[in-house]
Amino acid sequence: GVRYTLVAAMGMDRYIVQQVVEGSLDSFDFFEFIVEDVVPEMRVFPDNQSVLVMDNCWIHHMDTLQEVLNVQGL
Repeated sequence: GVRYTLVAAMGMDRYIVQQVVEGSLDSFDFFEFIVEDVVPEMRVFPDNQSVLVMDNCWIHHMDTLQEVLNVQGL
């Protein structure tokens, strides 16, 4: 059968954004999700939606992603 992956950004009381992709999520898909979907929903600290927490999954360790987040002040 076909396999799907759900990636989501959650706030304290709801999902902020979510995306379903067919197959596995690769680093390009994750980067695109963060930059195009999550970052526009982020706020300046200490407002709600101002902290981005990621676990130690290998696709979270892209230097380019860290640079984009730093430029955005996140």
